Amino acid sequence: MSKKIAVIDGNSLMHRAYHAVPPTMNAPDGRPTNAVFGFLSMLLKFIDIAAPDALICAFDAGRPAFRMEALEQYKAQRPPMDDDLKVQFPIIEELLEAMGVPVVRIKGWEGDDVLGTIAARDEALGYETLLVTGDKDAYQLATDKTRIVTTKKGITDVAIYGPAEVLDRYGISPEQVPDYLGLKGDSSDNIPGVPGIGEKTAAKLLQAYGSLEGLYEHVDELKGKQKERIVENKDAAFASREVATIVRDLDFPLDLESCSFPNFDPETVTAAFEGVRFNAHLNRVLKLVGKELEKKAAPLVVEPVLFAAEADALVTAALERGETLGVSFVEPKQASLFSAGLHCAVNTSEGTALYEDEAGLEAFARVVREGAFASLDVKLDVHRVYPPDTAKRALVSDGDLSSMRAFDLGLAGYVLNSSVAEYSYDALLDAYCGGV
Repeated sequence: MSKKIAVIDGNSLMHRAYHAVPPTMNAPDGRPTNAVFGFLSMLLKFIDIAAPDALICAFDAGRPAFRMEALEQYKAQRPPMDDDLKVQFPIIEELLEAMGVPVVRIKGWEGDDVLGTIAARDEALGYETLLVTGDKDAYQLATDKTRIVTTKKGITDVAIYGPAEVLDRYGISPEQVPDYLGLKGDSSDNIPGVPGIGEKTAAKLLQAYGSLEGLYEHVDELKGKQKERIVENKDAAFASREVATIVRDLDFPLDLESCSFPNFDPETVTAAFEGVRFNAHLNRVLKLVGKELEKKAAPLVVEPVLFAAEADALVTAALERGETLGVSFVEPKQASLFSAGLHCAVNTSEGTALYEDEAGLEAFARVVREGAFASLDVKLDVHRVYPPDTAKRALVSDGDLSSMRAFDLGLAGYVLNSSVAEYSYDALLDAYCGGV
């Protein structure tokens, strides 16, 4: 029976997410969660694209002795992991466990070797494998049954590489990737390769001679400095290839035939995700099993709608109570039923004040000066009373702006879930207020 198994390189994705998502997110206990948030964004995007039948996540658990013996400096230049990243690994493992995703750590081995071993086992079973990683050395694992999923930029833009894509991108076959790294090296892993041999030269040499062995058998055909460097660094080239070669026969228990996804308890997932306040991600995860987070309607008070002096009195009372007011502008092109050129609604806990044209701008300027407010696009709305064009009259001062207390609903929606296309009132109400 055909089956598609995705294997996630946990360390690779956590590092990428940590540096891609601003460090402004924390769990209730204070632990940072930006890397976990980014990791899940990538994972859920990938699930949407690929719809795998099973998910497995591999993490590093040391460096293999044979690589350290072959190349003493292997990864030696890498600085220690940031503490703010290190403390997030237990969090992502807890969430993966709640989602029913097996986590594999093999003492003394790197995640790449786990990926390579699972891919080999999958191929023996006739399964398709998708390896999700940012490490380019994984391209050596690409076959007709195994493809590499890597991020192109950011955390959600991905590309999928099979043998044809590897050949098109690097000019070599997947089998030649270790030889390629043996020649050009890999600065991220402190693999030296041959000095002076870059990507294009390495590819041309392998196109001509097939492998390191073939190259050194015909080394007399080379000339000048290139020949000199290749001859002098023969040991380094072979040691670099050995270090860059992914192991595909590790011994660890994992029943691939019984692995499946999604196959988790919605209540367990809900408790785990709510524990780190990942409600936006939680909704997407629950939908994988046909469930949805229960929405609680927000207490939105609209009536009564007041005008003129009564509207002013309503706003004055709300400002005196220290409320955060809701502000919304509607122009004719958005609502042709309105006769005025501009409508401004100011919502309070006791009703809504509605203004037309200049009166709306004056009311909003007062809110900016004296109170706190929330709107869908604070910058756009503030420009109505503080125009970018200095030739136009401003209704608030520089000091008013510097002390302004405003909450941007559109930005808040983006922070909660950056993967949706729309942050309108309708979209935000549907997502967070029970469709009120």
